[in-house]
Amino acid sequence: MITSVPKHYFPLVWKEAREHLVRFEKAARGGCTADDLGRMIVDDKQQLWIIANDDNEIIGAVVTQVSDLPQKKVLEIVACAGNSDNRLDEFLYESMKELEEFARLNHCDVIRVEGRKGWSRALKPYGFDQTAIILEKEI
Repeated sequence: MITSVPKHYFPLVWKEAREHLVRFEKAARGGCTADDLGRMIVDDKQQLWIIANDDNEIIGAVVTQVSDLPQKKVLEIVACAGNSDNRLDEFLYESMKELEEFARLNHCDVIRVEGRKGWSRALKPYGFDQTAIILEKEI
């Protein structure tokens, strides 16, 4: 199950959520830390979601951000990390349904995910590596 964390519950879940989000730091390549995400959540710039298994253990955390672009409103999935040993992938479908509903309620036009894909062979000789791929779903 995925659920958004109301601001007044943030202190109750942050320690466990942070443990998962620390894994995101490597993919962020110095752009932000788990603690940076925590500050933005507390400042109401981002939203924290937790993924819990059937035993109500927190097995993952997601951070989203609603961004107003000149021509669109976007729900960005800023960070997602969890413990794959606890069947995190089994919660993906349910999680995406919840995030899509949140996007609709916030009048977003698209959901955007940026994630690592790996480096590209074609550009390797030129010193380039692919650090991300962007996926979007229209709402």
